[in-house]
Amino acid sequence: MTEQPSTTRRMSTEQALKLRVNLLRLAGLAALLGLLMEALAVVGGAPASLRALFDHGLWPFTVCVAVGLGQSLVGLWPARAGAFALVATPVAFLLAKVLQKGVSVLMDGAQPGALIEDNLWLEAGLRAVESAVLAAALAWLVRQEWSGALAHIGVGLVIGLLFGAVIAAFLPPDSLVGWVAEEAVFPAGCSLIVFVSETLTRFLPEAA
Repeated sequence: MTEQPSTTRRMSTEQALKLRVNLLRLAGLAALLGLLMEALAVVGGAPASLRALFDHGLWPFTVCVAVGLGQSLVGLWPARAGAFALVATPVAFLLAKVLQKGVSVLMDGAQPGALIEDNLWLEAGLRAVESAVLAAALAWLVRQEWSGALAHIGVGLVIGLLFGAVIAAFLPPDSLVGWVAEEAVFPAGCSLIVFVSETLTRFLPEAA
């Protein structure tokens, strides 16, 4: 009886290198997005400080990295990309919020309360669904010949505004500027980051 070839696919050295480069680039761009979110918060009236940076910029960084990681690993399969984001993004969101709270306790000397409050569980669940839809849409979009930067921005913006309205119904925003930053700038910016990072990775030279 002949032995059937293994169907397990292992990542080649070149593919692993491209993945590492892509993730490093993704993390750098996501960090810039986090800084932009903080800048918008300052424009909206929030004080500029290290604590404020963790308040407004940390979770966009971790969530965007989670979405981009899913695109790098299973980006050609919308259902898988959505499932990955559904699991990874709430973990990333809650981790950022826990770290943010720890920094606040250390800097302000306040008594630590519950690490994760009820409203954070609710927001994490809502953002998990939003990120899953966004990741699936981006995975579908990357397979279309007509897709480009504007298409990615548009998809992120539409999904962000739709889910932003739902989130606002459960968790009213503190300010209009903050809502626009979180529900319009963030999803559109993260979508653009995923597109740019994946596109630049394709231009990496192949091994001879």
